[in-house]
Amino acid sequence: MAETKTSTADMVFGQSLKLPADFFQQHDAHKDNNISSFLHNLYEHMRKLKPIPIKHHSKRSLFVHPELHSTSHVFIRHDGHRSPLQPVYDGPYKVLARTEKYFIIDTPHGVHKTISIDRLKPAFTLNIDQDCTTTTATPTSTSTNTQESSSSQPIRPSQVQPTNKTKSGRVVRFPKHLQDYEEFR
Repeated sequence: MAETKTSTADMVFGQSLKLPADFFQQHDAHKDNNISSFLHNLYEHMRKLKPIPIKHHSKRSLFVHPELHSTSHVFIRHDGHRSPLQPVYDGPYKVLARTEKYFIIDTPHGVHKTISIDRLKPAFTLNIDQDCTTTTATPTSTSTNTQESSSSQPIRPSQVQPTNKTKSGRVVRFPKHLQDYEEFR
């Protein structure tokens, strides 16, 4: 104010306002003129700092099937983008070599791939012979020659019990209470 020669802040607060620079102490220019000693002290201080050890909060371990190291074929998990009905695992593929962390797999195209055990699952397959085994039946009575000649012929297992095969060649056996029904094709 021009009449009283005081500012509004003097009238309201009783003292003049301070600028942010007024809060810091004035450094003596002659104290810190030795920059090399300051850099040396900074270097020594930073050298004494040690990194903080990393803590692993999740103790989740990866499951590895116990049979994985002894199976001859494995499934490979498909980690990429899948179409809606695409299976999660591809295979089974033949195992060529094993190490602790990865297997070498033979793919259908003849390419050998090295795959981590994290993506593998053992394939349990049935060892069914595709050849039909023949058995001969013992004759129950030898009264006629026709019975002897028919009983000495080999009987296939498919003739003994009615079975069906799927398109992939798997044998389907129905329970006894459903064997009387006829199949519609």
